[in-house]
Amino acid sequence: MNQLKQIIDVLKIEGISQERILKSWQALTEIESYTFNAEAVSEICSFIEERLNKLGLKTRIINLEGAGPTLIAESGQGDISEGIILSGHMDTVHKDGTITEMPFRLDD
Repeated sequence: MNQLKQIIDVLKIEGISQERILKSWQALTEIESYTFNAEAVSEICSFIEERLNKLGLKTRIINLEGAGPTLIAESGQGDISEGIILSGHMDTVHKDGTITEMPFRLDD
């Protein structure tokens, strides 16, 4: 079973609209965030922060010298040392303008 089908199956089980998720993925991928374009990386960081806030998570952004913004989101209460960390990056290796050559698409 391919990975996309597995994700779609889980979404159906949870009652989450596949169309809504795909629109979110498309919105994320269409924000060009080339590593060396700090403004663009900040734009996608703000986009993700807004989405997390709408889900009820408490967020904050830490700007580090020589690096892009770091987005931290928290949910729940309790001892922070017992939490779970999910880590990822918001920049891409593709230079600005690549979206016109490689637009968002879905393949079976």
